[in-house]
Amino acid sequence: MQAQLSSQEPNILFELKSGCSKICLNRGKKQNALSTGMHVDLIKTLDRAAESSRLCILKSTTKKVFCAGGDLKNLLDCFKENSVDSACKMFLKIMYKFKTTKSLTKNSIYVCFLSLPELAISFQN
Repeated sequence: MQAQLSSQEPNILFELKSGCSKICLNRGKKQNALSTGMHVDLIKTLDRAAESSRLCILKSTTKKVFCAGGDLKNLLDCFKENSVDSACKMFLKIMYKFKTTKSLTKNSIYVCFLSLPELAISFQN
């Protein structure tokens, strides 16, 4: 896994080994709830995986849960720190970027649940 320079653990871990990418959701204390920052990191990492391999294992670093969904506390914090209008625009921009990320739209994707909490993604050109 990649080393992180800051003292905070990265939300997403990436490893490339033997032509297979491995992406780990690494926010176990929050049950891998997807914050806005984690969405952005996941988009970048999925694109990196699609460019460097044809197979990707997406898993959790915790055995209890794969992903709890969206981080509502993070979303509420965005509303507190920004105007409602700018917070909504930021959130929708991230969701649109996730929906249209090239690794998910450019390729035909086949998903197979290996075991909870992990799944495999095959990127086909």
